[in-house]
Order: sequence, then C-alpha cells, then structure tokens
Amino acid sequence: MTIDVRPVSWVQALSAAADPAAVVVAGGTGVQPWLTTTGAKPTVLVHLSDIPEAWELTPADDRLRLGAMVPVGHAALTDWFGIDGPQWFASPAVRRRATVVGNVVSRLGPRELVPVLVAVDGRVRSVSPQTQVWLPVQDALDLAPGAVATEITLARPERISYRRVAPRSRLTRVEMGLCAALGPECTAAVVLSAGGPVRAIPRAHPGARRADFIGAVRAAVAPHSAVDIDILAALADQVHCDLHDGVPR
Repeated sequence: MTIDVRPVSWVQALSAAADPAAVVVAGGTGVQPWLTTTGAKPTVLVHLSDIPEAWELTPADDRLRLGAMVPVGHAALTDWFGIDGPQWFASPAVRRRATVVGNVVSRLGPRELVPVLVAVDGRVRSVSPQTQVWLPVQDALDLAPGAVATEITLARPERISYRRVAPRSRLTRVEMGLCAALGPECTAAVVLSAGGPVRAIPRAHPGARRADFIGAVRAAVAPHSAVDIDILAALADQVHCDLHDGVPR
C-alpha cells in the first residue's frame, strides 16, 4: 500500500523521505508515468507542493535561486532558454508542472534541461537529517540516501544557446546537444547520448574565437569514439554564431 504524505515544512519532508522506499514528488511529470508503466508501488510518496518555501523564486544581480517546486515554464526563466525560448521543452501543460529541480535529480526521465543548467553553473542544495551540501548539477543524481533536493541556484547568462540533435523538435530524447553561455561563472556543456551524462567543457570558453571554441569542443569529446565529431562540430559552430550574432570572430 502506498501512502501519500504532504509535508508543510522541510523538516517533515526529510522525516518522510527517510523511508528507503519513499519517492519524492514535485511536479510529478516523471513520477506518474513511471508508476503507470512499471507498476511500482513505493511505500511513501512525499509530495512537496504544500511547502511554501519550495515555491520561492529569488532573483539577484548575478544568480537566480529556485525552490524545488518552481516550474520549468516560469516566466522568470525565459532568458535561460536562449533564442529558441522554452518551446523546445515539451508542451505548455508539461512546462507548467515539470520542475527545474525535479528535472535535475529525477532518474525517471532524460533530464533534458541539464545541459543548460550545467552551462550556467547550476548548483543543487541537498539536505539530509545529518548534513546539507551544494552539488554541481551534473553530480546531483548522487543524493545521499534520505536526502531531498530543496533548491537550485543558477548563474545569470548574458547570452545562451542550446543546439540539439533530436528525433523531434520538442523535448524527449536529445541524442546529442551542446549548450554554451556567456557571462560570469558560465561555460559550455555537452550531452552525447539520450539520457546520458552531461559534461561541462570549461576549456570551450564561449567568448573565444570560433575556431578555438570548436576545437576545444572537439578535443573534449574525441575520446568518445562513438560520437560523430563532425555533427558535434556543426553544433558548436551554430552555438558560437548564436552567441555572437553570426559575426565571425
């Protein structure tokens, strides 16, 4: 039997999440399909929607802080999606429910937003009864047992571009993707397979000359023999053009 728990504070959420078979639910866009398709029956579903702090969004000059319930479609996040806007991420209905933090820490989906968040130095706050720690987005799947991801902070990009190779223009399986952002603390990030790990490429500085940027991207992924380097180089060229208005540098 699955029990639904709706804590009203992070203390209550941590207590409920201490059950080894508990599943934490934010927007639920990944959890519900997983329950339906697998027939899984977790002992506890810990819903975060009644925690007021989980909905908070705090802007600052250099970073943006998002609570665990802030949805991907929040208007304050538009600049982080670059020239394409958020339309590439699923449908409006899904964007209204899917959460930024949930997309990072969920093991139930492709985590399609992660390349963007890595490029803007995303950091997730993981809280457990014993400790709390800030994790880079690319490491946020490794939450300690019983820990809950309570918020994320993002650097504010001056410009950002995310180019993808995908079966469809919207969401789902990004088979290869490259994101780069201009601004303090920003970098480039690449994903090389559907649902695969996202790697930051700090040497591919988005402000570098085009040839240097493309060369750094190629060098970073060269050890991965299954990757089509030419396609990735084409993505890198597109990203660099986006960031510099198509003006050769």
